[in-house]
Amino acid sequence: MSLTFLLISESPNIINKNFNICFIMSKKKIAYCGDVCSFCPRYVATQSGSEEELKKVAILLKKVGWRDKILPPEKIKCHGCQDIETCEYDVKDCCIAQNIPNCGKCPKYPCPKIERAFEITMANMARFRMILTESEFATFMRAFFWKKANLDAERNKVI
Repeated sequence: MSLTFLLISESPNIINKNFNICFIMSKKKIAYCGDVCSFCPRYVATQSGSEEELKKVAILLKKVGWRDKILPPEKIKCHGCQDIETCEYDVKDCCIAQNIPNCGKCPKYPCPKIERAFEITMANMARFRMILTESEFATFMRAFFWKKANLDAERNKVI
């Protein structure tokens, strides 16, 4: 399934209603923090089983500073948050303890932990815009820079 993203602002906190509708209706894998695993280059490459794609992702992770060096494909495989030992935002254990799929389903949402994640994400977005190609940035935008909108949609989802 593909989605059409209609952006009316450079800020991921301001979204077009069509995006919200398309996103809510989709069956995408949403991480605890609101990232979209289904659009994450690391997750997608892992699910495809392509060593070549994982090598490209390893280079990309180094490029944005998420890794100190280019790691071999077996070291960057990702099957989702359940496989990650340490959550950068400290929300994984909280979601697991409350038996919720993501922060959007938490009665305390938005809490200071996820607000910090939003701040880090906004800082990354500004920095990544300067170092990524247009295509790479678009990929990161879809996967990582809509946390708040994704979690807000999850919070408001009735289905």
